[in-house]
Amino acid sequence: MKINYAPLYTTEGLITLKGNAAPGEAISAGTVIGIISASGELSPYNSSATDGTEVARGIALCDIDAADEDRDIIYAIAGAVIESKCIGLDATAKEDLSTIYFVKDSQL
Repeated sequence: MKINYAPLYTTEGLITLKGNAAPGEAISAGTVIGIISASGELSPYNSSATDGTEVARGIALCDIDAADEDRDIIYAIAGAVIESKCIGLDATAKEDLSTIYFVKDSQL
């Protein structure tokens, strides 16, 4: 697991959780993630899904290759992240992630 904190967050106090990525899923640092209801595994957020991933749960802070056997992933659930570094972020996801402050590039 490669942790990519530096390009994503801007302040101390980032609150993170650790979870398991769904098998075969490639997830890049910065990806908005959801939790598959049936398995509890993490997968990229998908606003049109009906499997639980339609609710944004956090921002991935590490890269997971689809072939990786180690499926552990660290994700932010609160704190400040740089909005332009987030992958798959939309207005609904921002509402779901109300404990995350999205920093605009102009604020850096």
